[in-house]
Amino acid sequence: LDRAMPFLRDAEAACNSITKKDIGDLKVNRKPANIIRYVFDGLQLLMQKQVVPVKYVQVEIAKKEVGFLQDSFEEFSIVELGKMTFLQDLMAFAANQKDTINDETVELLEPYLRVDEDPVKHWGPWEHKVCEPSIAEKASGAAKGLCLFVAAMVQYQGAAKIVQPKLGALKIAEAQLSKAMAQLNAAESELAKVMAEVAELDAELGKAQRTMKEL
Repeated sequence: LDRAMPFLRDAEAACNSITKKDIGDLKVNRKPANIIRYVFDGLQLLMQKQVVPVKYVQVEIAKKEVGFLQDSFEEFSIVELGKMTFLQDLMAFAANQKDTINDETVELLEPYLRVDEDPVKHWGPWEHKVCEPSIAEKASGAAKGLCLFVAAMVQYQGAAKIVQPKLGALKIAEAQLSKAMAQLNAAESELAKVMAEVAELDAELGKAQRTMKEL
């Protein structure tokens, strides 16, 4: 569990880095930069909320235009952003729903987060991640924090996936130990009962032997 928790703390720190002013600025931004739109797509996918059907469009990020997925900002994300509890909902998700993130969710997020420093191995549309914090920061302080939040939660899932089977095995072992200890306690109690009966019989035998000698 110690392996997964640092990523959870990173996610919480990312949320805490976002100010009310940052969110306010986003809410009044009628034409958010493309990277902001895709950061919110990342949030929608992470929290298993609805996005638009897959459609490829031409998109410009960091002055480079390529083909990528149509964003869901106007259709869905703007509704989430408009909620008064937007940041609290993110924190609640990290605290209470983090283990709902599964392999399918991570796979859906891969186009937004994948990157490899080796140009030969990198197969993303841009030289950087679509949700790259350093680029998102230039568009919005909140977008940077949300980028970091999504990435940290995905890293948490990767670490937790390794840890969870071990925790499961530990719980099984603890249950087996508890059962064995209960059985041992029951056996010791039964043994104590038998030993008490033996002691009582020994006492009666000793008394009978003394009586015979007196006769």
